[in-house]
Formats: sequence, structure tokens, C-alpha cells
Amino acid sequence: MWGAVLVVAAVALLRVYVAASYRISTEAMDTALRQGEYVVALRGAGHIHRGDVLFFHAPGKRALLTARCIGLPGDTLRVGATDFSADGQTYPLPPTSLLSYSFSVENANELRLQLDRLNIPARKWQGEGEELFLRLTPFEAWRLKEEQPGLINPPASKPYTLVVPAKAYWLLADNPQAGADSRHFGPIPRKDIVGRLWFKLFHFGN
Repeated sequence: MWGAVLVVAAVALLRVYVAASYRISTEAMDTALRQGEYVVALRGAGHIHRGDVLFFHAPGKRALLTARCIGLPGDTLRVGATDFSADGQTYPLPPTSLLSYSFSVENANELRLQLDRLNIPARKWQGEGEELFLRLTPFEAWRLKEEQPGLINPPASKPYTLVVPAKAYWLLADNPQAGADSRHFGPIPRKDIVGRLWFKLFHFGN
């Protein structure tokens, strides 16, 4: 009897003070975290490392967002289309990042054939006129380029440099086209970080 009570109390304290469960509702971290998955996060910022997946409130907003930490306080950061550098050391964006690659309308049919042959998802195409865009991981883009050079164009994004302020972090979604992060809000203050990803629970349908 008392053992069961203690277990229930311990679980309640764990959920209030240590960890919390969340359901991923966007594609911001696709494919590391898929929409619909349930995850457990450690409450509070704790000791944050570069690469940690964090849950945070956008400044002045109640909505809970998620993104990956790429810049620590004091870092001199250069953010590019497919990579970033912190204090002179270059890191690729996570291999699950979905970047937007452009291609011409005249290559559309051939691109569809190659996507089917290589078993690469034909995610929703965007754009109009003579130029269209398709979201791919870096590995998927590499496979297409190896198979048929010139079929797709590299992502276009002008690099920029910044210094991350004290007690703040620079966060970037793995899927930049679907996420809201430091590109929109600037450095995220430590006080706005709610938790850090601990582990994934499950996904309905899997």
C-alpha cells in the first residue's frame, strides 16, 4: 500500500520538477523528431551543449517551440545555407536537416523519375514559373547530384556573422523551412528555455 503511494508520489514529483512530456506538433525538427511523436524533456536549461535539442518560448509568446542549439554564449557564429561555424570551427547542419533546393520546370519530369528510382520522398514542391523548390536532406541531395549532376541547384542563402550574447543561445531548426527559431527571434535568453530533449517515447502508427 505505502509502496504504491510512494511510487505515485515519486512520479508526480518527477513530472513537476524534473521532466515533462510533449507532443511534436510541427515539422521544425523533421526528421530527427517527427510530427506526432511524443518526447520527454528535462525541465530547465541545465548545462546546455552545442547540438542539444531545446524547448523554448519565443520572446513575448506562450507557444512552445523546439530547435537545436548551435551557438553558446560568447560564440562568434557564422550561419550559412548548409553549415555554420562557431569560433572558427565549421560544423555541418544536422544530416536530417531539410533544405530547399531549386530546379527548373524543364527538369521536373526527370527529377520525379530519379526520386522514384532512388526512393527519395517527393515532398511538396513549391514555387511557380520557371523555378521550383524541393526539400531534401543533404544526403538525398548528394545522391541526386551523384546520379545526375545539374538536376538540382544548391540552396541559396546569404551567410551572416554574429556574436551570441551572454545568457543567451542561438537556436536553429533542423528543418529551416518549417521552423521558427533564432533567425526570426534573435538569440534566445536562457530564461525562455523550458527544457532539453531527454528521449523519444513513441509515435502513433509506428
